[in-house]
Amino acid sequence: MKIEFARSARSSLGVEWELALVDQDSGDLRQVAQTVLDAVAPEDGSEHPHIRQELLLNTVEIV
Repeated sequence: MKIEFARSARSSLGVEWELALVDQDSGDLRQVAQTVLDAVAPEDGSEHPHIRQELLLNTVEIV
């Protein structure tokens, strides 16, 4: 798989937090990423500017 990266004139650093979504009672991972994303989505239906879907359904990332 080839992944294209955007070029920049200077070096840059990307920082993100990956958050595992857990059940508050059991501590088990919960597959509720889409529910979280739907709850924070802008009203116009666009993607949230800082919260993104991750590969796993129990994880979101904050960029």
